[in-house]
Amino acid sequence: MIDVMKRNRIFLLPLLFIAAFCSCNDDSGTIGFSVDTTSLTIYIDSSYVYSQQSDSVSTYPVDSLPNRTIVQMLGEVVIPGYGTVKADYLTQFYPVAEFDTNLVKLDMIDSVGVEIAFQYNSFFGDSLAPMQLTVYQLNSLLREDGNVREPIYSNLNPADYYDPADKLGSSFYVASTQSYPDSLLDDNGYRFIKQVFGTTAAEKKEWARKFYDFYLQSGGNITTSAMNQFFKGLYITNTFGRGTLLYIVSTAVVVYHRTYAYDSSGALKTVSDDSDALYVENTSTTYLMTSYEAPTINHITAQAAPEVDALRAQGEAVMQSPQMYDGAITFPTARIIETFNSSRSLGSTDTVGVLNTINMTIPLKPMPEELEALGIVPPPYLLLMRKGGNATSSTNAIVPMNLEEFYADRLINDDKNYFYAAYDEASNSYTFTGLQNYIMNIFQYDPNDILNPDGSLNPAADYAYDSDMILVPVTVSKTSSSYSSETNIVPYLGGLTYAHIDNENIRIQVVYSTKVY
Repeated sequence: MIDVMKRNRIFLLPLLFIAAFCSCNDDSGTIGFSVDTTSLTIYIDSSYVYSQQSDSVSTYPVDSLPNRTIVQMLGEVVIPGYGTVKADYLTQFYPVAEFDTNLVKLDMIDSVGVEIAFQYNSFFGDSLAPMQLTVYQLNSLLREDGNVREPIYSNLNPADYYDPADKLGSSFYVASTQSYPDSLLDDNGYRFIKQVFGTTAAEKKEWARKFYDFYLQSGGNITTSAMNQFFKGLYITNTFGRGTLLYIVSTAVVVYHRTYAYDSSGALKTVSDDSDALYVENTSTTYLMTSYEAPTINHITAQAAPEVDALRAQGEAVMQSPQMYDGAITFPTARIIETFNSSRSLGSTDTVGVLNTINMTIPLKPMPEELEALGIVPPPYLLLMRKGGNATSSTNAIVPMNLEEFYADRLINDDKNYFYAAYDEASNSYTFTGLQNYIMNIFQYDPNDILNPDGSLNPAADYAYDSDMILVPVTVSKTSSSYSSETNIVPYLGGLTYAHIDNENIRIQVVYSTKVY
């Protein structure tokens, strides 16, 4: 329920009004006359308040996430007061190999394996918890060539894409960097988990031969399509342990081999050269990489703790990611429009109204101490959009509105249908600005125009779609150059998040003005 509190009005009469966008002239009958002695009234309306037990703010269950992020998750954690998260991933690859076949011959190939990279501090849980990963070869593509728009969701069944008999190997690991060789660390802060394909020396050699032969047959020009037919990808899953969750930044298929060396003149060394070694031992070539061009999907199973579900049962709004709960909010669209419309008739028929600004601040309740101690934080950004119904696109076309379409089309905030806000640690809140554009778009185009049986307009039914909105934890990244800038919005998978919305202290401020001529 939304309760009315107060509305402030500021009257400016007489007002010296200087037109900001029109040139001045002495013709009093022309728009842009520099001095205006008529009445301008500015309204600051802060009367939109959400009560504690209202269904205007609630929790929105999330059963899956699309493959719109390059970040992968691996492992399992059980957190009292939060819940359980188990994650593994399936990925195809993008070919990047460039062998110098003059330097690397077949008999110099040793093995092929996968190298999984994560940052030293990019994990959640116990750094010393023993974990085991197992790698399987995919026998079915996640996405056929050319089907680049269709998303893949995290609630897929991995069994549809691999056979347990196609096991390539298993490795034990811990997240800690203690007692690990330098070969598993690098200067950029990355730690590597390596798993060679095959269990016997013969199997390892056979995998190496397959990849080398495929490279030779392609003439060194490997297409993604050809690669997908030769090697469909990997399923990497956690098969032991439940104490650590890794955030993977890259997965690569690497060929390990020796290579001939060059002498000081740039020529290949020969056996007669005794000053330096003929071979360079223990070298490698990155053959395949995960990328935005190749589909990758996190397979996630998540279950909130009983304490969280108890809050939901009490009418509280809690957001948790990954793949637990988003927020839902009933935006007072009808109230704002009705109030604004009524203000325009206060003076006379010659009254003009302008909707100046609408801002909404969503505060959070304090983080539970036990979760804060573990490093669980609120989402860095929230996306605000209609839950359903229709919207008006950038070309003013009427299009269906849902989160799946947003991710599938790789849309961005347009300050008309989609808005995002960053978490403000100082105020423990999110503030959405520029929401007047949302209301004005409804004024102009009414994308959810629903008619009564007699053909008359039904604004109340229209506004129901325009009021039903969701709050989604997302990652917002920006790239820019001298020519352009781009904002990318994807599901948040950078860690575990928790946010308990403080319903009673949500504030929506509407500033509008009327001018009587």
